[in-house]
Amino acid sequence: SVAIDPPYALVGASRGNRDESILRKQGSVYLFQQDTLGTWLLINEVAVGDLGEFTQFGSSVAMSDGMAVVGAPGFTGGGAAFVFQYPEMGPTEPVILQPTEEIPPYSYGRSVAISNGAIAIGGRYIVAVHRCSVDSGVVTTELEQIVWAEQPYRRTLGFAESVAIFDRYLVIGDPRSYSDGIASKGQALI
Repeated sequence: SVAIDPPYALVGASRGNRDESILRKQGSVYLFQQDTLGTWLLINEVAVGDLGEFTQFGSSVAMSDGMAVVGAPGFTGGGAAFVFQYPEMGPTEPVILQPTEEIPPYSYGRSVAISNGAIAIGGRYIVAVHRCSVDSGVVTTELEQIVWAEQPYRRTLGFAESVAIFDRYLVIGDPRSYSDGIASKGQALI
Protein backbone atom coordinates (compact mmCIF):
# COMPACT_ATOMS: atom_id res chain seq x y z
CA SER A 1 0.00 0.00 0.00
CA VAL A 2 1.19 3.55 -0.68
CA ALA A 3 0.21 7.13 0.13
CA ILE A 4 1.78 10.47 -0.71
CA ASP A 5 1.66 13.95 0.81
CA PRO A 6 4.56 15.82 -0.84
CA PRO A 7 7.38 15.81 0.07
CA TYR A 8 6.52 12.62 2.03
CA ALA A 9 5.51 9.14 0.90
CA LEU A 10 4.39 6.25 3.07
CA VAL A 11 4.80 2.61 2.00
CA GLY A 12 3.12 -0.25 3.84
CA ALA A 13 4.69 -3.72 3.91
CA SER A 14 2.04 -5.86 5.57
CA ARG A 15 3.81 -9.18 5.10
CA GLY A 16 6.80 -8.61 7.38
CA ASN A 17 9.75 -6.33 8.02
CA ARG A 18 13.51 -6.53 7.90
CA ASP A 19 13.82 -7.72 11.49
CA GLU A 20 11.54 -10.76 11.41
CA SER A 21 10.42 -13.74 9.43
CA ILE A 22 8.07 -12.96 6.58
CA LEU A 23 5.99 -15.91 7.80
CA ARG A 24 4.72 -13.95 10.82
CA LYS A 25 3.19 -11.25 8.61
CA GLN A 26 3.37 -8.65 11.36
CA GLY A 27 4.14 -5.81 8.96
CA SER A 28 5.78 -2.42 8.95
CA VAL A 29 5.61 0.95 7.20
CA TYR A 30 8.35 3.07 5.69
CA LEU A 31 8.31 6.88 5.53
CA PHE A 32 10.26 8.53 2.70
CA GLN A 33 11.02 12.20 2.08
CA GLN A 34 11.94 13.67 -1.28
CA ASP A 35 14.98 15.95 -1.16
CA THR A 36 15.54 19.06 -3.28
CA LEU A 37 17.24 16.96 -5.99
CA GLY A 38 14.20 14.68 -6.32
CA THR A 39 15.74 11.70 -4.52
CA TRP A 40 13.49 9.76 -2.13
CA LEU A 41 15.23 9.07 1.18
CA LEU A 42 14.06 6.62 3.85
CA ILE A 43 13.65 8.66 7.03
CA ASN A 44 11.69 6.29 9.27
CA GLU A 45 10.58 2.67 9.60
CA VAL A 46 7.78 1.77 11.99
CA ALA A 47 6.80 -1.69 13.24
CA VAL A 48 4.60 -1.09 16.27
CA GLY A 49 5.90 -3.26 19.11
CA ASP A 50 4.96 -6.91 19.22
CA LEU A 51 1.56 -6.86 17.57
CA GLY A 52 1.38 -10.62 17.29
CA GLU A 53 1.27 -12.80 14.23
CA PHE A 54 -0.75 -12.06 11.09
CA THR A 55 -1.68 -8.49 12.06
CA GLN A 56 -0.95 -7.21 8.53
CA PHE A 57 0.16 -3.81 9.88
CA GLY A 58 0.63 -1.62 6.79
CA SER A 59 -1.89 -3.36 4.55
CA SER A 60 -3.52 0.06 4.07
CA VAL A 61 -1.98 3.51 4.55
CA ALA A 62 -3.11 7.12 4.19
CA MET A 63 -1.52 10.47 5.00
CA SER A 64 -2.50 14.13 5.02
CA ASP A 65 -1.40 17.31 6.79
CA GLY A 66 1.08 15.69 9.17
CA MET A 67 -1.15 12.73 10.12
CA ALA A 68 -0.63 9.14 8.95
CA VAL A 69 -3.12 6.28 9.31
CA VAL A 70 -1.97 2.65 9.07
CA GLY A 71 -4.41 -0.25 8.85
CA ALA A 72 -3.87 -3.63 10.52
CA PRO A 73 -6.94 -5.75 9.72
CA GLY A 74 -5.49 -8.83 11.43
CA PHE A 75 -4.81 -7.09 14.74
CA THR A 76 -6.19 -8.88 17.82
CA GLY A 77 -9.84 -8.06 18.44
CA GLY A 78 -10.95 -7.71 14.83
CA GLY A 79 -8.47 -5.27 13.33
CA ALA A 80 -7.27 -1.74 14.02
CA ALA A 81 -6.01 1.51 12.55
CA PHE A 82 -2.99 3.30 14.00
CA VAL A 83 -2.79 7.10 13.83
CA PHE A 84 0.64 8.76 13.87
CA GLN A 85 2.02 12.23 13.39
CA TYR A 86 4.75 12.46 10.76
CA PRO A 87 7.58 12.92 9.97
CA GLU A 88 8.31 11.76 13.56
CA MET A 89 6.10 8.57 13.64
CA GLY A 90 7.68 7.65 16.96
CA PRO A 91 8.84 7.41 19.68
CA THR A 92 5.39 8.65 20.72
CA GLU A 93 2.74 5.98 20.91
CA PRO A 94 0.16 6.00 18.13
CA VAL A 95 -3.54 6.36 18.75
CA ILE A 96 -5.06 2.92 18.14
CA LEU A 97 -8.61 2.82 16.77
CA GLN A 98 -10.28 -0.58 17.24
CA PRO A 99 -13.76 -2.05 16.92
CA THR A 100 -16.19 -1.15 19.70
CA GLU A 101 -19.72 -2.18 20.58
CA GLU A 102 -20.83 0.04 17.69
CA ILE A 103 -18.21 -1.22 15.24
CA PRO A 104 -18.13 -4.99 14.54
CA PRO A 105 -14.76 -6.81 14.61
CA TYR A 106 -14.51 -7.78 10.94
CA SER A 107 -11.18 -6.86 9.30
CA TYR A 108 -11.29 -3.30 10.67
CA GLY A 109 -8.45 -1.37 9.03
CA ARG A 110 -8.63 -3.19 5.67
CA SER A 111 -8.85 0.27 4.11
CA VAL A 112 -8.05 3.75 5.44
CA ALA A 113 -8.26 7.34 4.23
CA ILE A 114 -7.63 10.76 5.81
CA SER A 115 -8.46 14.31 4.75
CA ASN A 116 -8.88 17.55 6.67
CA GLY A 117 -8.91 15.78 10.04
CA ALA A 118 -11.47 13.15 9.01
CA ILE A 119 -10.32 9.51 9.09
CA ALA A 120 -12.29 6.79 7.28
CA ILE A 121 -11.61 3.20 8.33
CA GLY A 122 -13.10 0.31 6.39
CA GLY A 123 -13.97 -3.12 7.70
CA ARG A 124 -16.15 -5.84 6.26
CA TYR A 125 -19.68 -4.39 5.90
CA ILE A 126 -18.79 -1.09 7.57
CA VAL A 127 -16.94 2.21 7.35
CA ALA A 128 -16.35 4.32 10.46
CA VAL A 129 -15.48 8.01 10.22
CA HIS A 130 -13.47 9.52 13.07
CA ARG A 131 -12.66 13.20 13.61
CA CYS A 132 -8.97 13.67 14.45
CA SER A 133 -7.27 16.67 16.06
CA VAL A 134 -3.88 17.54 17.53
CA ASP A 135 -3.49 19.73 20.60
CA SER A 136 -0.02 20.37 22.05
CA GLY A 137 1.33 17.38 20.16
CA VAL A 138 -1.36 15.01 21.48
CA VAL A 139 -3.57 13.26 18.91
CA THR A 140 -7.21 12.76 19.86
CA THR A 141 -9.99 11.11 17.87
CA GLU A 142 -13.75 10.92 18.17
CA LEU A 143 -16.12 8.57 16.37
CA GLU A 144 -18.31 10.73 14.14
CA GLN A 145 -20.26 8.42 11.84
CA ILE A 146 -20.77 4.75 10.97
CA VAL A 147 -21.84 3.66 7.48
CA TRP A 148 -23.21 0.12 7.25
CA ALA A 149 -23.49 -1.99 4.12
CA GLU A 150 -27.18 -2.43 3.35
CA GLN A 151 -28.61 -5.61 1.91
CA PRO A 152 -27.73 -6.99 -0.63
CA TYR A 153 -24.18 -5.66 -0.16
CA ARG A 154 -23.59 -7.79 2.95
CA ARG A 155 -23.43 -10.88 0.75
CA THR A 156 -20.14 -9.69 -0.72
CA LEU A 157 -16.78 -9.47 0.97
CA GLY A 158 -15.79 -6.46 -1.12
CA PHE A 159 -17.69 -3.68 0.66
CA ALA A 160 -15.19 -1.10 2.00
CA GLU A 161 -12.24 -2.83 0.36
CA SER A 162 -11.21 0.73 -0.47
CA VAL A 163 -12.27 4.10 0.93
CA ALA A 164 -11.59 7.73 0.11
CA ILE A 165 -12.65 10.85 1.96
CA PHE A 166 -12.54 14.51 1.03
CA ASP A 167 -14.46 17.41 2.50
CA ARG A 168 -17.94 15.99 3.15
CA TYR A 169 -17.64 13.20 0.58
CA LEU A 170 -17.01 9.58 1.54
CA VAL A 171 -16.43 7.11 -1.30
CA ILE A 172 -16.68 3.38 -0.54
CA GLY A 173 -15.32 0.85 -3.02
CA ASP A 174 -17.09 -2.50 -3.48
CA PRO A 175 -15.29 -4.35 -6.30
CA ARG A 176 -17.30 -7.54 -5.86
CA SER A 177 -20.87 -6.28 -5.53
CA TYR A 178 -23.99 -8.24 -6.43
CA SER A 179 -27.20 -7.25 -8.16
CA ASP A 180 -30.17 -9.59 -7.96
CA GLY A 181 -27.88 -12.39 -6.78
CA ILE A 182 -25.54 -12.06 -9.77
CA ALA A 183 -21.95 -10.85 -9.44
CA SER A 184 -21.47 -7.50 -11.13
CA LYS A 185 -18.44 -5.46 -12.13
CA GLY A 186 -18.40 -3.71 -8.75
CA GLN A 187 -19.37 -0.24 -7.68
CA ALA A 188 -18.36 2.87 -5.81
CA LEU A 189 -20.82 4.28 -3.29
CA ILE A 190 -20.70 8.03 -2.58
